[in-house]
Amino acid sequence: MRMIPKDERIAAEMAIRDKQREHAYNSKVAALLLGDEKKKQYEKQQEIKRKKTDDALLIAFRNGILIAGLCIIWDVVTNGFRWTWY
Repeated sequence: MRMIPKDERIAAEMAIRDKQREHAYNSKVAALLLGDEKKKQYEKQQEIKRKKTDDALLIAFRNGILIAGLCIIWDVVTNGFRWTWY
């Protein structure tokens, strides 16, 4: 085993620490970016759910109006205009 000069050893340890700090920083940045991606994905899912709910309410409203109109027309066809007979 040979002796490593003190300057080389210190330089090697500093390089190792720099790489470890860089790795830790990159890991934190990746976690933040991944968190942002998950947040965006969650918001997109919520937007899709809201759109589905809005579409369902719109369809229900249209069907309600259609059914009410058909009931009125059916009443007129079967009973006639009652108020015109008197």
